Amino acid sequence: MFELDNISTFLFFGYLPKLPDDLENKEWVINTTKENCLSVKEHTEEDLLNSGIRIFKSIFTGIEDGKHVVFLSGGLDSRGLLGGLLSAGKKDQITTVTYGTPGTFDFDIGCDVARRMSLHNERIDLTQIKIEQSLLEETARKMEIKAWLFDAFYRRLIHKRFDKDAIYWSGFFGDILSGRHQTLKENVACEEAISHFIEHNRFVKSVDLASPDFDPASVLPRPPFLRDSILNYDRQMEFVLRQESYMKHILIPNGYNYHTPYLHPDWIKFFLNAPLKLRRGQYLYRKILMAAFPDLFSLPVRNNFGASLGAPDWKIILKKNFLRVKNIIGNRYPFCLSHCDPKVNYIDFNEAIRRRKDFKEVVSGNIHDLKKRGIIDWIDIEDLLIQHQRRRINCADAI
Repeated sequence: MFELDNISTFLFFGYLPKLPDDLENKEWVINTTKENCLSVKEHTEEDLLNSGIRIFKSIFTGIEDGKHVVFLSGGLDSRGLLGGLLSAGKKDQITTVTYGTPGTFDFDIGCDVARRMSLHNERIDLTQIKIEQSLLEETARKMEIKAWLFDAFYRRLIHKRFDKDAIYWSGFFGDILSGRHQTLKENVACEEAISHFIEHNRFVKSVDLASPDFDPASVLPRPPFLRDSILNYDRQMEFVLRQESYMKHILIPNGYNYHTPYLHPDWIKFFLNAPLKLRRGQYLYRKILMAAFPDLFSLPVRNNFGASLGAPDWKIILKKNFLRVKNIIGNRYPFCLSHCDPKVNYIDFNEAIRRRKDFKEVVSGNIHDLKKRGIIDWIDIEDLLIQHQRRRINCADAI
């Protein structure tokens, strides 16, 4: 049973941030202690680049034969995994899986990369996957934590297709470890770290869904969580309260054979000791990927709005502005244009709730049931749905 005291926390973050059990004995935690980390700060950028390439490729040596399943999106981490497997000579054993909405970066770029590299690619168009109340309830029962349902629901489609015989490859920890959302300084005070975490981890942004008197800072554990760690307070909160207590359960479910190269001890030690200026904005990580796998990363990436990873700034800015104008026109005239925001993850939930019969039935039924039980009495959730349907607000994240 969901504790009533946790409702506002869940509505704000989309899950319940908490300290995992036996945290100090987690392998990645042990590898972040000052005792186990080797300093590389005195090395030149070229030295670090060469070391990063060597370490990353070495992670893929000696891996077993089998059906290697790579969730291939338009991002960097999954393509890095693909490059590692190709460098290990596993091309004939690789199956790439791309799922999402045609017309989005993740779907189109993922499929295009597989085609250009002559790899087997299985595509799952999520706009054609019907949702049902019973299937969502089944997913919820099997989830290890209380969290947003559709992450787990859609990933189960892949697990059902390949079952437990496959070797799954996950980019878990890749982006965060390499500098995504990296603060601009080495030392971060506790209160500043908490504010930064709240800013980047608020799930519902369209409306204030939590109780009016809810203070997100009051429910968060306060760092430090790790003894003698090289991680500052900001990184501790991100690594522990989001990655370990939330994302891990979604991306690496129990019962399946998952490989997580970005959690390899050598990779963790290398990146956490690299100078902050080279981690910021994933600068060093991007350099390593381009140098290690030039053919793969000469292709478009989601991170650069469809330009390649090494594209000049003017081209990235041009693509970004073109996309912005296209989205403005598409949002203003939704019935006149066949428009899909390329940045959409999975499907366009705003439009699915308005247009798809299966979504309308499931969402409407659950909203009415929630209103009837009176659990969320500080906001009119039925009116929220009505305003969304009438296009007065886009609030699929809240619904």
